Amino acid sequence: MKSIITLLTAFLTLLNLNPLLAAEENSLVGDWSGTPEGGSAGTVYLKFNEDGTGLFRVGRGSFEVEYTEDRSVTPHRLKFTGKPPGAPEPQDMHTIYEFVDADTVKMAEPAPKPPESYDEGAPLIAKRVDPDSVVSAPAEVAKKMVGKWIGFENGDPDDPIMLEFREDGSGTMQEGNSSEPFTYEAQGDSAPYGLTLDMEGQVASTIFEFQDDNTLKIDEPGTSTPDGTFSEDVILFERMEEVGGDPKELIVGTWAMGDRAVLTLNEDGTGTLVEGEKELPLQYEITTTEEPLQLDLTIEDTSKYSLVEFLSQDRIRITEPQTELPESMGQAGVFERQEE
Repeated sequence: MKSIITLLTAFLTLLNLNPLLAAEENSLVGDWSGTPEGGSAGTVYLKFNEDGTGLFRVGRGSFEVEYTEDRSVTPHRLKFTGKPPGAPEPQDMHTIYEFVDADTVKMAEPAPKPPESYDEGAPLIAKRVDPDSVVSAPAEVAKKMVGKWIGFENGDPDDPIMLEFREDGSGTMQEGNSSEPFTYEAQGDSAPYGLTLDMEGQVASTIFEFQDDNTLKIDEPGTSTPDGTFSEDVILFERMEEVGGDPKELIVGTWAMGDRAVLTLNEDGTGTLVEGEKELPLQYEITTTEEPLQLDLTIEDTSKYSLVEFLSQDRIRITEPQTELPESMGQAGVFERQEE
């Protein structure tokens, strides 16, 4: 199963190969927008100036280029030089292009050598656009995003993704052992809104909408269609609540990780762990009060250790019990409180 962070890393590679994906009328001068075939790079915007300079942009991620074109051959050839985000030095890239009409251009995926045909890589159909046509989402929408959110790829409680959006436009994505900072920007004047994430030069675009105040629907980067339609790879994120109280009291109860495991922790420090048809008695003690909490367990006369993190009053994240204390919350499963 592909993780979002892996997809973003792959997306940066595509950007390094795709620095300039557009063309213009019978002159490339102007602004263009399109999505490479397959949608892996999301929507890209291109600007060509009369002096041979230009700009490539995906949300906040942008870099300047210089370009030259050769119209003596058909399809026409285009060479540009620019330094994509994260690249150590400027790169020369080549592509071929042709005008479909005055406001539409077809272009092959840029490569170190001129492509022989449009079948190489991910071709692009770009449309001429008004440079002021990309608008920010209403302020109340961006404000509503602020907070911590949790979602699951394919509904798998073993694979949580946690997002934090801050008021200053920064945020953090946590998945498995990886925690990545990002900046974000919401675009559009109606739902679904556009969302651009820039993870230290790794830029990806997607779409999102609110199902209610505490449920956020986000498409996997690069999977939504150019007309703003959600794909089958959407993830529903729920707003995470602030947790208050003594963790030693809050952890008492019965917790389930889907249909895989049920963990019961009693007030007297005893409990049970049920996995399949196997039910194991245990004893436990929380030995730290700062998250992640350290949970010391005795299962079948063997000492084991887990890390615990409260996501809400009724949802916790626990690492698999091990004979040594885990170093991080990576690969932790999410358990939900069960009604008595």
